[in-house]
Amino acid sequence: MTGHDWQNGSHGPNITMFLPSPRERRHLFYRQSVSIYQFHATVTDRSNRSLVHSEQADRAFSCYADFGILYRF
Repeated sequence: MTGHDWQNGSHGPNITMFLPSPRERRHLFYRQSVSIYQFHATVTDRSNRSLVHSEQADRAFSCYADFGILYRF
């Protein structure tokens, strides 16, 4: 779950669930996606080590949820 984004280091799990299985044809589907991310303040100057450490120490969490009805034909 570690990220490759050096600017704000965002990383975390994303869980998506479909009901019924997406293998079914010509059905309505319910889709739910939930994400939880941890990130730090944006790194502004990579050459200034003390500033980088200060910005990386300023951490926060964010959550997202997405729900939808889909039709596959």
